[in-house]
Amino acid sequence: MVMANKKNEPKFHLSYEGGYYTIQIDFGKHSSLITEGKTLDELLANIDEAVQCHFGDDAYNIKLQIPTITFSRYQHAVCH
Repeated sequence: MVMANKKNEPKFHLSYEGGYYTIQIDFGKHSSLITEGKTLDELLANIDEAVQCHFGDDAYNIKLQIPTITFSRYQHAVCH
């Protein structure tokens, strides 16, 4: 799943495979980071840590607005 925001804002690539949520955040101009977590809470904590490691002191000037995503573990048949 790719979530693109307004111009000049990061793009989010989110996937779930092998029991892990993985997110890649592209900041443009050859700058991106990838992190993962077993739960969404762990993923969010790891995103915060990855941004701090990637941007250092500038991390506090970065505000990410990660799109709200709803996951379903089951596919439902559409009944007519």
